[in-house]
Amino acid sequence: MSNTTHSDKEICQSIVGKISELSVLKLTETEKESYKHDFEALIKMFHALDDVDINMSQSEPLLVDIDQCRDDQPQSESPDLEVSSPYFNTSSNLFDVPQLFKDDNE
Repeated sequence: MSNTTHSDKEICQSIVGKISELSVLKLTETEKESYKHDFEALIKMFHALDDVDINMSQSEPLLVDIDQCRDDQPQSESPDLEVSSPYFNTSSNLFDVPQLFKDDNE
């Protein structure tokens, strides 16, 4: 499996900084470092794909049971979205959230 490179670490530091600025988050240095490590772990997972044999035989299963991909287990049923949010649109099954920011170009 490939290791995280110096370039990957710089990218992770840049990603955390840009996300923080764009979302107007006030992150502490500890939080920034934690998120940087999370991104490094994510990139390491992508590097694991470098070693995947793409010539798999047809006898190997292509999909894995979704429950095998999770460490955590849901403890309760999902809440009724109609009740939990006034913005849930039952016809589209999406959230219709009101615009919070005014577009200066309009």
